[in-house]
Amino acid sequence: MALLLVCFRIGCNAWLNVLQKRLLNQINSSLLVVATFVLLAALTTPFLFFYSFANLPAAFWRNIILVVALDVPGNFFLVKSVGLSDLSLIGPLNSYKPVVALLLGIIVLGEFPSGPGLLGVAIILLGSLLLAPRRGRVSPTLLKFFEDTDTPLYPPSRGDSSQSFSQRKEPPQNSPLEGGVNITHMASKLSLRIKSLWQDRGVWYRMLALIFTAAASIFLKAAINVSSAVHTFIAWAVLGACVAMSIHLCYRDVRSDASIRQVRAHFGSLLLMAGLFLSMQLLTLQAFALMNVAYVLALFQLSGLLNVVLGWRLFNEENILRRALASVIMLVGAVLLLIK
Repeated sequence: MALLLVCFRIGCNAWLNVLQKRLLNQINSSLLVVATFVLLAALTTPFLFFYSFANLPAAFWRNIILVVALDVPGNFFLVKSVGLSDLSLIGPLNSYKPVVALLLGIIVLGEFPSGPGLLGVAIILLGSLLLAPRRGRVSPTLLKFFEDTDTPLYPPSRGDSSQSFSQRKEPPQNSPLEGGVNITHMASKLSLRIKSLWQDRGVWYRMLALIFTAAASIFLKAAINVSSAVHTFIAWAVLGACVAMSIHLCYRDVRSDASIRQVRAHFGSLLLMAGLFLSMQLLTLQAFALMNVAYVLALFQLSGLLNVVLGWRLFNEENILRRALASVIMLVGAVLLLIK
């Protein structure tokens, strides 16, 4: 039963990203976030008749305000990343969330990772090297990192163009050892691969989203500890709608004819997005109640692999096999981080 709930939750998350990517062709990202929060708050309003907020302690309200202050920008960054980058690139990066949480744990709580945790971080970093921006965003040289494996370490000189690699001249005696040159060569390629990944603006927005939402989860846990998961979720949805609306009003006129037309034209899709978001949260809470939290979070990383498949099937994205392999490698690293 618990595994079935986790599978439904993974599916909801993946389809939510698909809807966001499709709608971002017609709606700007800030309006999309505001509309989602407002509709989500409307869907949670009936719960107010069954749960009282009168006797909740002040600590709950302090923590929930911090959660909303971090989570609303985090959701904006997430939606922005979906619009700027491929699903098959953004999805696997979700495996960085345990890494961000680990770093925040070191800074805020003074908790240091174990040996398996450090190994998990290394595996995630190595797996992410297989993720590359889609073609056209970086030079072709960067995209050949995993393709030109037969390139000779010491290519023939201009005068020896017909010379085979097996007949090439040995490097000068005063040059570094071949093994040392290999390391330097590989380090150079690795740096180019990392640079190509971080040239994608969507990656930066995705990492900002992970940082903000991971920080919010610390205060979210504190709010749940002094109330309940349902109280916390309702307050988060309602206050999140208020904050998102306020931020949007500061930069855009949400009452403009263009915004109203956009919301009306895509109201069904926006309502479906809010419903998927609500389902995700309820399924997450129920899964946490039935399974170990670490196991549930580890299984959630499978959504990255599903995003790779959906990006290929629905948006004709490239480099799918390489990104699928990266997703699997990063999933292994995330499991090592989450399961102790």
